[in-house]
Amino acid sequence: MSIIGMLHRQKNPEKIRKAYACAAVSKMMGVTFFYFTYKDVDFTNRTIDGKFYKDGKWVEEVISFPSVIFNADSPKTKEERQINRLLKHEIPYTSFPIGNKYAVFKRMYDSNKFKDLLIPSFEVKEAVEVVEMLHQYKEIIIKPKNGNKGRELIYIKTIEKDTIIWKERHEQVELNIEAAINILQEKIVKKSYILQPFIECKTQHNHPFDFRVHIQKDGEGKWVINTIYPRVGQKDGIVSNVHSGGYRVELEGFLQDEFPASATRIMKRLSELALQFPVDFELLYDRSLDELGIDVALVNGSDFKIFEVNWRPGCKFRELETAQYHIEYALYLAKQK
Repeated sequence: MSIIGMLHRQKNPEKIRKAYACAAVSKMMGVTFFYFTYKDVDFTNRTIDGKFYKDGKWVEEVISFPSVIFNADSPKTKEERQINRLLKHEIPYTSFPIGNKYAVFKRMYDSNKFKDLLIPSFEVKEAVEVVEMLHQYKEIIIKPKNGNKGRELIYIKTIEKDTIIWKERHEQVELNIEAAINILQEKIVKKSYILQPFIECKTQHNHPFDFRVHIQKDGEGKWVINTIYPRVGQKDGIVSNVHSGGYRVELEGFLQDEFPASATRIMKRLSELALQFPVDFELLYDRSLDELGIDVALVNGSDFKIFEVNWRPGCKFRELETAQYHIEYALYLAKQK
């Protein structure tokens, strides 16, 4: 019988919604599933102090090493990374990181397979480089290489020769170039950023939007669509990310309202993109991937552009559907082993 272990840094599985979803799906499928952390591993006896969901609560039990590990979180400390290396050496992992935003862009750019989908992206090393890019693009977005959920994103627009609009979070100010350079330089010293030209992607009522395409591997190791949904941001805002004040809507209704003449065509092309993109993208890596969240812009009602590709995308409101694919794919890996 296949045994699936879910590895996470959080000690209490009750705080991880995905843990309960995976436990529930595993029970329905007759699969042994447990939750554990790096500190629970005993290499000497090849056992793990796992937590099993039984009768409405998590119960601790000692169990032998699993058939496959669903690594739902990344190691942070030196000790965790060492344990992670040892486990990965002998037990199949379901998931592998794809790199930060710029690393992903570089892989895609260098492959020359995604030319029509890519938005130009540049590393920000000096604040004066941002000013040079402003001269070229007039409107730009700056975001952390390792950022997520739309946090710390900065929108800059040239309005006069030496004056810009600076929009960060929900605040907007006018700054002269010298002041903007000083603020940027302080940020760059502390964190790595990338720069992109601003892509206009707004509804009829001036709300920013994009499409989140969530794809996963199934029980046959094939890519399938978990869901595709539009994310709509606050009016006159910068981003549509749900964690930055945006909200998700139903795909078909949104397309009928915003693009009535081309709704069916757009939906078909989104589905085609969702199934073909991961096949090509996975070829850029020397390991198998299991799950991706692609943020897609629709430009001028006809062209798709990729804002970014995310590893381990959020699955709020779809935990059970997502967990089912996680467990099915884990079982597929166990059989391959």
